[in-house]
Amino acid sequence: METPLVIMSVLVVVIIYGVILNNLRTGKYDLLSWRNVFIMGFAQFYGFGTYYTITLRYGSDIYVAGPEGLLKLFLAIPFFLILLAICFKIGERWKNFGKYIPALRLPVTDPGIVIATLLLVAAGIVASALPMVSYLNVLIVQIRGGMAGTAAGLATYYLIARKFNPIAWMLFGLVVVSAMLVGMVGETGRRGLLGVLMGIAWMWWYYALRHNSLGSKMVKLGSIGAVTFVCIMLYASFRGEGGNTSADGGFSLSMRAQQITEFAKNPMIQKNAILNMMGSDAPTDTMFIMENYPNSFEYQYFNGALFFLSNPIPRYLWPGKPIGMGKMVQEQLGTPANLGVGILGHGWAEGGWFGIATYAIFFGILIGALDRLIRERSWNPYFVAAIGANLGNVFGLARGETSLFLLLVVSGFIGAVVVLYGAKMVFGPIMAFSYTHLRAHET
Repeated sequence: METPLVIMSVLVVVIIYGVILNNLRTGKYDLLSWRNVFIMGFAQFYGFGTYYTITLRYGSDIYVAGPEGLLKLFLAIPFFLILLAICFKIGERWKNFGKYIPALRLPVTDPGIVIATLLLVAAGIVASALPMVSYLNVLIVQIRGGMAGTAAGLATYYLIARKFNPIAWMLFGLVVVSAMLVGMVGETGRRGLLGVLMGIAWMWWYYALRHNSLGSKMVKLGSIGAVTFVCIMLYASFRGEGGNTSADGGFSLSMRAQQITEFAKNPMIQKNAILNMMGSDAPTDTMFIMENYPNSFEYQYFNGALFFLSNPIPRYLWPGKPIGMGKMVQEQLGTPANLGVGILGHGWAEGGWFGIATYAIFFGILIGALDRLIRERSWNPYFVAAIGANLGNVFGLARGETSLFLLLVVSGFIGAVVVLYGAKMVFGPIMAFSYTHLRAHET
């Protein structure tokens, strides 16, 4: 069963990237969209991840699956993707979805963009500097990525619109460096940094690249992809060093700044850095769940939804509130690492094939509806920046903890909305003061 699963993993990568490249060629679907970011994540964690799991025994120190797990994963991958594709189409037809999502109609002017950008990045830095010693601080931590990512997106928009203005270049440099630093604070994950880098490409696509020729798109997007890959690989070389048992893992703003400075003086690429980026424990963890639920452990029906909805409630008020599947499986396997059980693992743990179908239907409809809304509001840089501020977590949805990553996306968007509307309430007249409407484009 291993050989068919290897073939399946290769087909997943080829088909998904074939769909994405066809989008680039035809222009009928935006290359950078929630759908494409999500399925690229699936290709990463269940395409490349499964390939390396089988061929190089990646994750074998956690669990080694038998024929049952291999067969179920082989069947689950196409089952999930086919149902997901169908539900994308259903979600795209949801015409009234936008009435549930804030429109973010703020003045698209020079002072409007600059004020909003500075307030957002300042809020992200403050949230990152707060110690995680109280319930309020923990909530603030969940929104910092969205605020910093939105700031980076708006700074990118302003640079495109005013590319010959030195102030635009200074603002872009200051904000992007700050946002990248915020993305590294308090964790060893790569999603925060990845989200900032993807957010820059996201804004460049919507306000410049999608109007370019096919050749120009390929060259520029290839450059963005190469820079992003290198940055993530370099970050992986020191992201876990020097941590401790404090609430934020010891990875404070000052510590991350110090690490970057020291790394710049003596850059050392982590051994097997590329393998560690391309490999994933999600297939291994998924197969453990498929082989042990419900025989050894009971199904955790709707665990993801319950975890998402109950997360804001302090555990001291609800000691028995749901825990994430990653933590649960970690305890069941007796491993020290908090595991990413994969979106298929989440689905199976919540009801077998029914659970996997539920995840495919939910995310297919949600992402299809969001992509339709983004196309309808693509004229509005505030909305596009905020909805694209957490793409690192969208990319990571397929790896899991799926419910937590979705929570970070939603809370990050809410945080950006609060800051932007707060800016409008306080600085509205100044933000609206302009003789011309700011328009980003690239010739």
